[in-house]
Amino acid sequence: MDFLNQESRREVEKIPNDPECAHAHIRPVDTPDWHLQDWLAHFEKRQASLVNELGWDKSRANFVYHGKQAYKRDLVNEISAWLGIEPYELLMPPADALQLRQLRQAAIAIAATASPATPQPKARKKS
Repeated sequence: MDFLNQESRREVEKIPNDPECAHAHIRPVDTPDWHLQDWLAHFEKRQASLVNELGWDKSRANFVYHGKQAYKRDLVNEISAWLGIEPYELLMPPADALQLRQLRQAAIAIAATASPATPQPKARKKS
């Protein structure tokens, strides 16, 4: 049953823990929606690297590593700067991000070799 906000006529936001909304989609905690573990493996780092190199306590490193803590902008920025990648790349598997980098570099190379001449606008005929 959908409940409507009578003022806006749009569906009211459902809270996942609300017993009336038991059917609401809840993502399991053990499936993170970012690819931190994949990136750490790519750079041959471990969960302990978060503690040793970033100075985090073990509890925070564990929660972040296992996706038990939702990521926020400052967290993504901190980790991406540490790994030397773009923040948005943490949201995709390393293979996809690396392919995107190659595609971008190829496009830049093609643009650099393209003729710099631009077509001149045609002169308008006066009547």
